[in-house]
Amino acid sequence: MNIAVKIESLMPDRTNYKQYSTKYAPDNLYVDVEIPDEEVREVENQTILTERGLQILIGTLADVADDVEIEHLHSQARKL
Repeated sequence: MNIAVKIESLMPDRTNYKQYSTKYAPDNLYVDVEIPDEEVREVENQTILTERGLQILIGTLADVADDVEIEHLHSQARKL
């Protein structure tokens, strides 16, 4: 089953230290994450994830951020 997660804010930061932070607030932006059916329940108007389903969701979102960071680092290394 695919779960749509609304993104309320994005705070990209490729530095370890910086004095400010930029926070983006997209309008009606969602990300679609695939979760195995056995880890998701639909109860009335709610979607409920099992603990494992939540681990998959959080892990997938973290992987996306990691992939962006790795790609950025590789693109910087190519410029040198």
